[in-house]
Amino acid sequence: MKHKTCIHVTSANEATRREFISSVLHGVAFCYDGEVKVCPEYELSGSHGKGPVDWVIKIGDTIIVVTEAKREDINQGVGQNAIQLQASSQRNKKKRTYNEALREDVMYGIVSTGVDWVIIKLVTTGEYNDSDNGNVEVLLSSRTPFTFPINESVR
Repeated sequence: MKHKTCIHVTSANEATRREFISSVLHGVAFCYDGEVKVCPEYELSGSHGKGPVDWVIKIGDTIIVVTEAKREDINQGVGQNAIQLQASSQRNKKKRTYNEALREDVMYGIVSTGVDWVIIKLVTTGEYNDSDNGNVEVLLSSRTPFTFPINESVR
């Protein structure tokens, strides 16, 4: 499956980068014959934030939160995604029994500028309540460990 895209994703405006990221997400989901769903502007709420996230990838009961970062500040996108993951985790824990809520909870997120892609793993342990979020650990992938040839022409 080949798709052509704007050659200058690195210098593109937000709308162009958003379309590029969306195309990548939907292209990957397409490869899984309907088992992976991409939901844009998905609503999340928790004690640290409420509102729509850019995209959610659903694989069964698993939710992966995807955030589009500003092209010059992927670190801000990482922080935003971590808060969104924690809000999603809190929402899920409210639906569980007390013993289930005490177990370790792992959530994944993706932050992208269209060129750089960072995978986030958020691990929460301990009891959740409105005043205490338990222990939260955020782990990041390396910042694009190899260069994607996105600025080369497709043949």
